[in-house]
Amino acid sequence: DAYVKSSFGLNTPTVLAGAVHRACALAMDAPQGPVFVSLPFEYLHQPAVLPAPVRYAFPSLPQPARAPLERAAEWLRAAQNPLIIVENAARNADEAARLVQLAERLGAGVVEGQHPGYVNFPRRHALHAGFYAQPYLKDADAVLMLEAPGPWYPPTAMTPPAAKLINVAQDPLRGRDPYTGFTADLIVPGDAMAAVDALLELIPAATAGASERIAAWGERATARRAQWREQALAQAGATPIDARFACHELNACLPDDAVIVDETILTHHTIINVMDRLRPGHFINALSGGLGLGLGMGLGAAIALPDTLPVVFVGDGTYNYNPALAALGFAQQYGIGLLTVIFNNGHYRSMQMGTEFLYPQGAAVTHGNHVSSPIAPNPDYGQLAALFGGHGERVDDPAQIRAAVERAVAAVRAGRPAIVDLRIGDETAFLAKLFGG
Repeated sequence: DAYVKSSFGLNTPTVLAGAVHRACALAMDAPQGPVFVSLPFEYLHQPAVLPAPVRYAFPSLPQPARAPLERAAEWLRAAQNPLIIVENAARNADEAARLVQLAERLGAGVVEGQHPGYVNFPRRHALHAGFYAQPYLKDADAVLMLEAPGPWYPPTAMTPPAAKLINVAQDPLRGRDPYTGFTADLIVPGDAMAAVDALLELIPAATAGASERIAAWGERATARRAQWREQALAQAGATPIDARFACHELNACLPDDAVIVDETILTHHTIINVMDRLRPGHFINALSGGLGLGLGMGLGAAIALPDTLPVVFVGDGTYNYNPALAALGFAQQYGIGLLTVIFNNGHYRSMQMGTEFLYPQGAAVTHGNHVSSPIAPNPDYGQLAALFGGHGERVDDPAQIRAAVERAVAAVRAGRPAIVDLRIGDETAFLAKLFGG
C-alpha cells in the first residue's frame, strides 16, 4: 500500500469479476492513482462462479467549492506578479488551452514543476516559465498551484515570503504521504481543471498590467530557450554524444504525431528543457516509485492511441529494469510498432550519484570503485530488436542521430519494434550547474 491506493489479493474465485471492476472504480476515484489486484493463476483458469456486475460506474471527480475559488480569484486579480505552478493537471490539448486562457488573462508565468506528468502548457508560449519556480518566488505575490505536489524545493526554505498561496488538487494535503512540508493560505480540494474553468468565469477579462507582464515573461522565455539551444549546439561534435545535443536532434526530427513516454532519470531534465516542440497530449512521465514501467506504458500508448507514433525514452540502467524481452515479444506478436530510445551512459548513474552525495568521503568515492554502478561490458541493445523482427542500431556519432531515428521511425510505421541506442556522456556536471551545485 505504500505505492498504490489499494491492494487486494484475491482469496476466492467467487468475487473475481467484482474485484476487478471495483479496482477500476477505486483507481478512478479521487485522488486518481494505481490500484493493485493479485489474481492467482489457478482462479483465472476456472469457470466464473459469479458473472461481472450488472452495472457499475466510475465515480465523478469532486468539484471544488465556489467560495474559496471566489477568494482565489480576488487574490489573482489584485496580484502584480501572479505565478501558476502546474505538474499534473492538463492532460490533453483542450485542457492546456483552457489553462493558457487563464494565464493570459492574469499575465502569469506558468512553471510546470521539475517532474511534469504531461505537457501542461505549450512549451513555446510566451508565458511558459520553465520547470523551476525558485527564481520567481521572492517576487511573486499570488501563486496558484494546480496538482503540483512538489512546486519548489526545499519546501519550507523556498516558500514565497509575500505571496498568497492557493493549492488546488484532488488531494491537496497528500494524506497518503508520510510528510509534506508545503503550506498554503487557501486549500481547495477538487478537480484542478474544474477550478480553472471556474476561475475563467470569475476572471472574464485581462487583469490590469497583464499585457506588460506577458511581454516580460516572453523575453525571459525566449532567452531561456535560446540558452539551452546554444548549449546544445555547442556540443554538436562531442563524443560520447552530449545529452543536450541528442535532445536537440530528437526535438528536430521526431514527427509531430510522436507520443513520448519518458522514464529517464538524469536525462529527464534535459529532455523537458530542450525538447520544446513537445505538445500537450503527447508526453507522459513514466517515473514512479520505482523503475521498469516505461515499456509497458509505451505499449499501452501504442494500443490506446493507434494514430500516433509511440516512443519510449529510457536510460540504459532503466532499460535493464524493464521487461525488455517480454515487451519486444509482445510487439512482435501483435504487430505493434514501438520506438525505444536508450540514453546510454554505461552506468546506473543515478545510483552512483546517490552514493557520492550521501558518502562523499566513503570508500566508493575515495577508491573510485562504485560497485554495480558501471554497466560493463555494455551490450549492443539494438541487436535485441533484430531478434524480434525489428530494427535496431547503436549511434556513437552525433551526426548520425537524425538518420538513425528516421530509419527507426520507418520500422515503427511498418508495425515493427525499433531501438536506437544513443551513447551519451556523463550529464552530472551540467545538471549540477542547473541546480546550483
